[in-house]
Amino acid sequence: MLRAILLLLSIAVLQATENQSCLKCHGMANLAEQTGPGRRLHSYHVAPSGFEHSNHHSLRCSDCHVQGYSQYPHAAAKTIPDCLGCHQNNSAFLDGSKERSLLLRDMEKMKTEFEQSAHHSALKDSFTCVHCHNPHRFADQRGKNLSFEERIEWSNAVCLNCHNSEKQINELKTKEYVYRTPEEIHAWLPSTEMHWKKVRCVDCHADFSGMERNEEERFSHKINPKEKAVRNCKECHSTESILTTRVYQMNMRKAREEEGLITAILWNNSYVIGATRNRWLDLFSLTLLVSGVGGIAIHAYARYYVYRKNRREKNDGE
Repeated sequence: MLRAILLLLSIAVLQATENQSCLKCHGMANLAEQTGPGRRLHSYHVAPSGFEHSNHHSLRCSDCHVQGYSQYPHAAAKTIPDCLGCHQNNSAFLDGSKERSLLLRDMEKMKTEFEQSAHHSALKDSFTCVHCHNPHRFADQRGKNLSFEERIEWSNAVCLNCHNSEKQINELKTKEYVYRTPEEIHAWLPSTEMHWKKVRCVDCHADFSGMERNEEERFSHKINPKEKAVRNCKECHSTESILTTRVYQMNMRKAREEEGLITAILWNNSYVIGATRNRWLDLFSLTLLVSGVGGIAIHAYARYYVYRKNRREKNDGE
């Protein structure tokens, strides 16, 4: 037991020592070089605080950066880390949770989706996993006790990290164009801010065809060209719409797990303005209406009956 503890402590010390050695340079905010077409400035900065809170914080830098990194400055022919090399079919990532199991099972599917996406079509191999999932700061929030709005915010932040930054877009663009902010692009959309707080970017901009209904919380990595983005209000605000079959399914499942079946049923058909109707609430409302009108009618008839009876008795008495 003592040997095991000492071994773990030794590994932790070696890891911390190696990573600190790397961060002596890469922790500098101005570490960058001009590279690629157009000699664009590429940053090699790794924020120590961001890495400490990322999913990879327990790894050594050399676990991913294997060949060509032992010399300083690093060799020009250094190998680029391959995310799938670790994340695909790697039992080390299995922790018993549903989220992790789905992640491993679907990694090949994600790769296929990505290769069919607008990002890959336009940028080819210059656009990889790390452009959305920065390995030095990405922290998976699935499975955590987040509110619905927090889940949406986290999901959309993955997209907005690039699309909210003209600098990020300029580093990736392959042709000249005029940068427009997400607000300008979505100016046609009513109540834009409200939509962004309640709907994920991928729900309108990705292809979910062929996915099972229990996969709704996973991103579809097949991002559609802008011409295929959802622009028809009815695709969300109608029966069996995107809202109820995809977006709000995550709330239904969470409610079922945490608060029981009745809450889940209500979430499954919850009232969303302009969206699906809840047949149970409709029935309840109709029952209240009929009861109210019926009660008034019975009360009015009872008063009329008593009034006629009293008058008849009075006439008989005279």
